[in-house]
Amino acid sequence: MWNIRLVGDVRSQLLTAEFYAFPLTPLIGGYLSGKFSAKRVIILIALVMTASSALTPLVLTFNPYIAIGLRLLVGLSAVRMS
Repeated sequence: MWNIRLVGDVRSQLLTAEFYAFPLTPLIGGYLSGKFSAKRVIILIALVMTASSALTPLVLTFNPYIAIGLRLLVGLSAVRMS
């Protein structure tokens, strides 16, 4: 159903985009939880991650670079439990 063919460079960027943004999550999460309640921040993060993950295959059929941006959003919304 999804006939998506990616060139090697675009494919590697798509697969690693999540990990480029992942180290910034404690900074963004800490700042937002200081301004708003932690409950609202977690709900927002869950919604952003769900929407970004669900839209990635659909967006890949149109433009792979927008899909890379969505994967960056997934990386930014990944919550570390440590």
